[in-house]
Amino acid sequence: MNIRTLILCLALASPIGLPGMAGHAQAMLLQSPEQVAQVVPESPAYAKFRAGIAALLKSDLKAAESAFHSAADIDPRLAAPLLGLADVAMKRGRPAEAEKWLAAAAKAQPDSDAVSLAWGRYYRAQNDNSRAEQAFRQAIATRPSASAYLELGDLYLANKDRRREALASYEKALALAPDSASVRFSYASGLAANGQVERALQEFEQVARLSPKDPEPWRAIGRLHAEQHRFDAAAVALEHALKLQPKSVPLLVDRGDVAAAQGKMGDAIPYYQEAAKLAPGASPLLAKLGLAYQLSRRWDKAEAAYLLAIKRDPDAADAYNNLAWLALQRGKRLDDALKWASKATQLKPGDASYLDTLGWVQQKRGDLDKAANTLRKAANLQPPLADVHYHLGIVYAEQGKKTDAVAALQRALQINPAFPLAEDARARLKGLGGGSPAPVTPESSGQ
Repeated sequence: MNIRTLILCLALASPIGLPGMAGHAQAMLLQSPEQVAQVVPESPAYAKFRAGIAALLKSDLKAAESAFHSAADIDPRLAAPLLGLADVAMKRGRPAEAEKWLAAAAKAQPDSDAVSLAWGRYYRAQNDNSRAEQAFRQAIATRPSASAYLELGDLYLANKDRRREALASYEKALALAPDSASVRFSYASGLAANGQVERALQEFEQVARLSPKDPEPWRAIGRLHAEQHRFDAAAVALEHALKLQPKSVPLLVDRGDVAAAQGKMGDAIPYYQEAAKLAPGASPLLAKLGLAYQLSRRWDKAEAAYLLAIKRDPDAADAYNNLAWLALQRGKRLDDALKWASKATQLKPGDASYLDTLGWVQQKRGDLDKAANTLRKAANLQPPLADVHYHLGIVYAEQGKKTDAVAALQRALQINPAFPLAEDARARLKGLGGGSPAPVTPESSGQ
């Protein structure tokens, strides 16, 4: 197994650059109630519509549907209740029915920017980004609004080739709503996605001032610092966020990740433990906790966490792989290790690290031919991993294939002259009379 898979790298819930604040789209298709209030006049129909919104936000779809139907019956000219019915249909997993209500809303108010926005959200939910873009642009043409520019920006931001366009769209939204925390959060996300890290941090700090009870800007600040490997600053920001929302699983995981990245595994474990208590069925989180225990050499707890992760998710490839490597570290349960490593490679046959684990288990069990075959498969995958070639070199040497062993060990050092077992690789090469590895070239290093 490549050693990189035993390092707790940051595994944040979503990348910086994707809007995380709740509020700028409180329902899937509808605008927020405040924005709809600008479109729908005070009336009995409006009162029913508001009741539908309230029920929708509580996920009471039956009550929402009834209220929206009542509003539409009172005033058939209004699009908003029909959009509400479309939203109910989407939440029930009925896109064809939602499209019917959207068409009815467009017929009722053909020049409504709210209807165009709803169409855009619908198309985006259907992964039809081209039509979503057209709908958002139509909404802007009808009535330029911060909401429409935000939606268009979010659409662009999801495409790494259009992130500059996303930032431009967010800038237009900010010009229309400079005091909106949600708009400014998206603008900061756009800056981060375009590599303007320091400006993004300043904007996230402004969001924190505008919305002092919301943990999301502090989380964004922490995550952005972490991406820059400024882990001390990340820890401070995430602690701010946790004070605001101490039972947040994503925040606890982020904080644990940062502690792990600082090399403070003992500090990381309590955060993962608390997160696992709050989300006991989350297999990836249990695997992460297991890895933290494993790196702390708390073998029994690591094994228990991995086994629970597998129980929660029988397809948890990472847990199988790490269980196998744990068995190798402990030097026992090699029969189980073979089963676990084999299962991991079945689940992810193209993962070189998993094949490396399987090959090394086979080597420890004395099956050198199978080990060599498995490690050769791993060595042929991209990107090349130094550990794989190092292990292959050892197996070749044990098979008495000196020339092949030298070539494999040299290749390991070509790929990464400083990989954790590089000194051992050099010592083995010297013992085999293989000398130094050939100079590294972009082609040989797989770059």
